[in-house]
Amino acid sequence: MVMFVFIKRKYFSEIKNIDYIIKKTGASGYLGNKGSVLYRFDIFCH
Repeated sequence: MVMFVFIKRKYFSEIKNIDYIIKKTGASGYLGNKGSVLYRFDIFCH
C-alpha cells in the first residue's frame, strides 16, 4: 500500500513529528487486498 504526500520545498523545514501506520485488513490481516494508510505530522509548531 502506498500513499504519497507532496510538500512545497519552502514548508519542508517546518514539518516535525512524522509518523505513519499501515493497517492491512484483508484475509485475517495477512494479505493486503484492502486496508488503510495514515500519516500524521505537525506543521508550523512554535
